[in-house]
Amino acid sequence: MSQYSRRNVLGLMSGIAASGAIAGLAVPALAAQSKAGTSYPKTLQSLMRAVAGEIEAHAKYRVFADVAEKEGHKEIAAIFRVIAEAELQHAEHEFSIAQSLGKVERPKAGKITPGATKENLEAAIKGETEEYTQMYPECVNIAEKEERVDARLIFILAKLAEEVHAGIYADLLSKMGKFDKDKYAKVYRCPECGNIILKARPKYCPICAEPGEELKEYNIVA
Repeated sequence: MSQYSRRNVLGLMSGIAASGAIAGLAVPALAAQSKAGTSYPKTLQSLMRAVAGEIEAHAKYRVFADVAEKEGHKEIAAIFRVIAEAELQHAEHEFSIAQSLGKVERPKAGKITPGATKENLEAAIKGETEEYTQMYPECVNIAEKEERVDARLIFILAKLAEEVHAGIYADLLSKMGKFDKDKYAKVYRCPECGNIILKARPKYCPICAEPGEELKEYNIVA
């Protein structure tokens, strides 16, 4: 089993289960060791699919941030950049596992053609929704069938984080004419799962139970 981050996978899984962050997820089902000495072709393929998607999302959100900045939506631009960091974080964790399974090359983002900020938020919602409703559930099932514990865990965490990202983008889109400076004054990014938490630093990340003091803080409103 690869070490995709500084935490032990099973230790992290126990913390998640104890916190109740992932309802219905049983630790024993994940605790079985991955099959030693065998390959995981479909899991590797899923990892690289996810890596490519996350790298593309990171690039898009950086471009979308620049557009929002030019249009005078400085706070939306800042949030695009925070979530872009979360997407890159997902890609790095997933690529780390992929490297342990085979010889792989890091994908590159394609050409990004942005629209106006409203259109870019709509595109971001669509992309995040596809990831948490389609791509990551499929990846989870594949990793489960091939008994690759670390990949299954990281897919689950990414799925939950992407759902949060989609919700944030939807909220920003619904309030484009009146940005909620109180709600988004500060946001926090979890370095383990990529979750984004609003307003106040929590004691633990509600998705992966990472200690609150480990979360990265961003001042969105100057």
